[in-house]
Amino acid sequence: MLGTSNHICPPKAIGSPATEAKALEAPGLKRDPMNLIRNALKSATKYTFRRAHPSDYQGINRVQKLCFPSEREHTDKDVFEMGQLNGSEFHKFVIVQENARGSGEDDIAAYIMYQLHEELGAHIVSLATSPYHQKQGHARDLMRFSLRHAESWGCPKSSLRVRSSNEAAIRLYRSLGFSEAKREIAYYWDPVEDALSMEIDMMASASGVSGPEYQLRLPWGLQIGLS
Repeated sequence: MLGTSNHICPPKAIGSPATEAKALEAPGLKRDPMNLIRNALKSATKYTFRRAHPSDYQGINRVQKLCFPSEREHTDKDVFEMGQLNGSEFHKFVIVQENARGSGEDDIAAYIMYQLHEELGAHIVSLATSPYHQKQGHARDLMRFSLRHAESWGCPKSSLRVRSSNEAAIRLYRSLGFSEAKREIAYYWDPVEDALSMEIDMMASASGVSGPEYQLRLPWGLQIGLS
C-alpha cells in the first residue's frame, strides 16, 4: 500500500489492567526527535510510545483490518519493513498497551507511518487507532509528533489523503492546521470513494508547529518536546 490510509473507528470499551509504562529512545532519528523521549514516564499507565519494531507488523495489520474497509489500504509486510519509501525516509511509531491481557505481547493501540523528504516534505502514509483504544487522543498525539519531526527536518509541508466520508478524521486534521488541497475522484476502492488531499504549510508563520500546542502530549499527561 503506497497511498494514504487514515481512519478513526467507532469507540469500544477498554478493559485491560494498567501497567507501568516507560518512554523508550528510538535511535537513528535524523537531527533530533526521540532523543526527544528521554524522560521516563512518572506514573503507571497502560500505554507506551515507541518506534515500531518488525514484530509489530501483525498487530498493526490487525488494526488496519478493523479500521480500513479495503485490503488495498492495508500495508504489505515488505513495505512495512522498508527504511525508505519512494526516495524518502520511512518512519513508523506505535502507542502500545504493554503485555496486554498477560499474553506477553504488546497490544497496538494506535500507529502512524510517514515519509520525510527535505525538499518534497512529509507525507502521512497511514494512521489508525484501534476501536478498543478510542477517545484517548492517540491519533492527535501521533499527528503532532509527525509534525514536529517534519519540522525538525525543515520539511516545507506535510500532506495526507483521507476518505471524503471520514468526518472525524477530517475534523482532526483541520484542527491541526491542515486544509484541503484537492479532491481526487474515486481514489479509494471497496467502496469506491473520493479522497481529500490535505496539506499544511510548515513554513507559513512557522506553521505554529514550534509552539507548545505541538509538543507531544501523551494520554498520561506527560508533555515531551522535540528539542
